[in-house]
Formats: sequence, C-alpha cells, structure tokens
Amino acid sequence: MPSSVPHIVIAGGGFGGLEAALGLRQRLGEAARITLVADRDRFVFKPYLTYLPFGLALDQIELDLPAVAEAHGLHFIRARIDGLVPEQRRLQAGERTVPYDALVIATGARPRPEEIPGLREQAYGLWHEPDLQRLRAVLDGLQRGSDERPRHIAFLAPPASPWTGPLYELALMTDTWLTWQGVRNRVELTLMTAEPSFLAALGDHLHARIAHELDRRGITAYRGLAVTAVEPGVLHDAAGGRHRFDVLVAVPPYVAAVPWPTLPTDDRGFLRTRLASGQVEDGTDVHYAVGDATAFPVKQAIVALRQADAAAEHLAARLQRRTPAFSFDPSSFFTLEALDEALLALTPPGDAPLVPLPVGQARRQALRAGLPWRLDTSNPLYAGLLWKGTRTGIGVLRHLLRP
Repeated sequence: MPSSVPHIVIAGGGFGGLEAALGLRQRLGEAARITLVADRDRFVFKPYLTYLPFGLALDQIELDLPAVAEAHGLHFIRARIDGLVPEQRRLQAGERTVPYDALVIATGARPRPEEIPGLREQAYGLWHEPDLQRLRAVLDGLQRGSDERPRHIAFLAPPASPWTGPLYELALMTDTWLTWQGVRNRVELTLMTAEPSFLAALGDHLHARIAHELDRRGITAYRGLAVTAVEPGVLHDAAGGRHRFDVLVAVPPYVAAVPWPTLPTDDRGFLRTRLASGQVEDGTDVHYAVGDATAFPVKQAIVALRQADAAAEHLAARLQRRTPAFSFDPSSFFTLEALDEALLALTPPGDAPLVPLPVGQARRQALRAGLPWRLDTSNPLYAGLLWKGTRTGIGVLRHLLRP
C-alpha cells in the first residue's frame, strides 16, 4: 500500500457495497478516501420487494444513495461499472477510469431469463419492480371478481435461480392475501422449483417443514422440475410434462451483473473469494468481493451484510497493521414471510437439522423503521444494538433447539 492516504473504491451500491463503505468509514475514519461507484442513485431494501403486490409503495423502501454517501463522507460516482485494469489498479466506470489502492466489488447479479425460451415474455420477474407493481393490479382484479380474472397462479424457480426464498414468500403471502379478500377458493396456487428439496440453498433440513406449510395452505408444489420453455399459459419441463397457468411469477436464472474476465470466477461469472476475508483469489491483496457478486451459494441480504462487514474488518486491519477481530460467519437465518405469520429458518452449517419457528412480523417491521435511522446515525446496517440483539436471540434459539 502507498504511504499516502489510501483510496478505497467500492463498486456497487446495494447491501454489500453500502455496508462495506460504511464499515470502512467507521473503522478508518479520515485515514482513507472512500469512493462509492454505482449505476443508480437509489438504494432499495430488496427484502421488502415481495410486499409491492400487496400495497407497499416503492418509495417506502428506498433511500437516496448520493445523500447517504454525502452524509458519511463518501465520494459518490454514478456510472455504469464495466470492469477493471488490475495491473494499473483502475476501475472502468463508463467513460472514466477510477484509480484505487483497494477495491471492493459488490456489483451483484443480474437476471438472464432468456436462458429459458419464453420466460421473459410470459412471466412476472420476482426482482423486477415494475413487474411486481403490475402483479398488484392482477391481484386487485381477483379481489374485484372480474370475469377475466386468472384462476391459476404459478410460482417458478427454474435451474440456475440462485436464491429462491422470496418466491416461497410470495406464494405464501398470496395465499394469505387471497384468503383475507375472501377469494382464495377461486384461485389455484402452484409452486414449481428445480431445487432437489425446498429451499435447498439453506439445507435439506427445511424441506419437510416447508412442504408441510405449503400443503397446509393448499399450495401444490413440485421440486426437481426443470422447466425448459414457456409458452402462453403453458410450461414445458425436461421430462416432457406440460403445466398450465394463468399468471406466472418467476425467479429467473442469474449471472454476475458485471463480467470480470481478469479475475477468478465460476461458470456464471461470480467471483471466487476467500471465505474468511472476502479477498478475491487472484494472488493479490487489493481486491475484495461481497454479496451477490461472489460465488457463495446463498445470495441473501443478511449474507451480503456479513460478507461486507468481514471484508471491511480484514481490509481495515491490513491497513492498520493489526489482526482482524473476526471473519465471515457463513451461518444464516431467514424469515419466510406469509403476511399472517412468518417462519424463522436457522441454518448453521454442519449442525444437526433445526426446525423453523413460527414468529410474528415484529422483526421485519423494526428493520423497516430502523433502516433510515441506522444510516442517519452513521452506522453500518449490521452493526450496533439492533443487530447484536438479533444475533444474540438467534444464538439462543440455535442452542435451545439443537438436538
């Protein structure tokens, strides 16, 4: 590292990028220049996108990214991120190049629905905000009892869908919402996934509990179903089966949002990193990657936050010539929202299976209210009493429920 004040560049303004930037600012203060580069000027709290079809307004879950950056002493550049010239330590951002002494890549993933012929044209994309808002109009039509209302809503996770949890959420939330409107008996709900077990990314131990919940709600579910093509009203699978639908909601296949040909990646462009520190496995000590941009199999907001905090700690420790205080913890948890209740899934790798717990919506409501406050107090999202309390509670539950 140069002897002058180092310049740290964060590529990407989602959970991982913003958390890494705030974590580094908290640890390094004015001992580093930090630049945040993003291709959009708003931060969206993506875990709440599944609420859009049920009345939540998009502006309730987004923040102005340049304003957040300014409040925390970060230089903000809005530009498309195109790649880097590693030997020169320069990030290519649109028409400009941004020099760096260390780079944290948090550019995320992007959908590639064209891998399944017809999927883009026939499905509402789960992470596509306009699609979710249009889905709200469809559900409103069901409530009004229109003669043209669809009667079969299918939820699909084809092969190469990296994180399917929100699809299960949306299926459960739709069931609850239709029940509340008194029209559930008019609508058939089906969930189809290519996963070998339900929510396989979090471990096989969740399968039986989720299968029971889907069955209890009358949601027909298929696993190991590899959809190969979509036509109007019909899904085709690899075994020659045909599955009809009126409305299709899908988590499309995903690839890395930005290609990094000079860095080590997997076959879908996700960066290979050291698990503990987030350092990219390129033989240098200047490139880090966090969040959905990495090859870590679970692409979830809480995982991105943990990866970003670990990367910030390891990078700051290197600059300050000290030993890192902690490393990335791959254990996780996930609340499967259903509007009327939620299921808490604990996922400690290597431990015996744990049963998800029924919990209320209090935690999610607290997070929604606390997000702007956390940023206003100059704290990383995953630091402080809010998350310490959450982590402590999860630890207690994990200890109590371990067989």
